[in-house]
Amino acid sequence: MEKIEIHNLYAWAGERAREIAEELIRFCAELKRNFEIKLFLSNYNIPLAKRKEVAEALIVNYSPPFKQLLALLLEKELLPGIDRLTESFVRFVETQSETRFAEIESAFPLENKEIDKIKTAFGTNVKYRTKLNPDLIGGFVIRFMDGRVFDGSLKGKLNQMRMEMAG
Repeated sequence: MEKIEIHNLYAWAGERAREIAEELIRFCAELKRNFEIKLFLSNYNIPLAKRKEVAEALIVNYSPPFKQLLALLLEKELLPGIDRLTESFVRFVETQSETRFAEIESAFPLENKEIDKIKTAFGTNVKYRTKLNPDLIGGFVIRFMDGRVFDGSLKGKLNQMRMEMAG
């Protein structure tokens, strides 16, 4: 199995590196939600043409460079490693462009003014993606790609109180 060198991918992406990083994050999230599709796309007993057909249906709204990248990953049988590739590429883009990537998970849709407050607190050089999770009850959780987590959710605060009372 071949390997994609991150610095070569970054050079190939050029000005679109941040966009491709964001699309990789989004695509990996879709694969996590639909694990069966990831298994299908990673099954090399299924003809490449069929796997490409399914992949193309998933990425209709993605950029042409991302579509090229995904086709390459399928052809070179590298799709099973897309999570590691995404993490490495995003970290490389972060270091090269001084941009960080984060996901804001909230119980309810956030209004623009709330997102603006988060940007003010955590930096405007952060590319945010939002995700709804009603289990949080209220508030939000910010997960940065470098592994840092800020938990401002009601569920998180209740868990913290429970641990403090138990310990």
